[in-house]
Amino acid sequence: MKFVRLTLIASGCIAALISANLSLAQEQQTGVPPATAAQDTKVKLYVPITDGPLARAASVAYEKGENQVIGSYLAGLLGLASHEDFPVRQWLMIGEEKRRSISVSTDRGHIDIVFASMDVGMTRVILYLTSPKGVLEKAVYAEKGKGGHQVPSFTVQDQFEKEKQFWIQYTNDTPK
Repeated sequence: MKFVRLTLIASGCIAALISANLSLAQEQQTGVPPATAAQDTKVKLYVPITDGPLARAASVAYEKGENQVIGSYLAGLLGLASHEDFPVRQWLMIGEEKRRSISVSTDRGHIDIVFASMDVGMTRVILYLTSPKGVLEKAVYAEKGKGGHQVPSFTVQDQFEKEKQFWIQYTNDTPK
């Protein structure tokens, strides 16, 4: 599987762009700004990641991930930020059937973990907000051209548990 950066963009409709090493010309064409000096410095963790079944997954994602943002639209739907992008450390995996990411932040004074699961065509994404304790707090579904909305947690609990187990297993098998 490849590790690349994920940038979620929300402007009326949801689109996701995966890029491995876009040239400056490609970035200008797609509207994604070139890397800035801020991306060279890790998003800071203000709270240590210590307890809970997802603590190791969050720590590995923080160490191996890249600085990214969850776009203001999706961050707002998740309750992470209103009207602004939400900075995270994000680790992305691309598989044959889906793309997955785990994002970690302590910007709200505690550890937030966001799992994202996207179809290969990057037209649909479901995001799960949780913490190192592994309890589903919120879920958001977004579809390109249709926007997004919160999803009742009980309707996606089984999918969330599968994502959680995937990241627990994968990061347990990954050296820090």
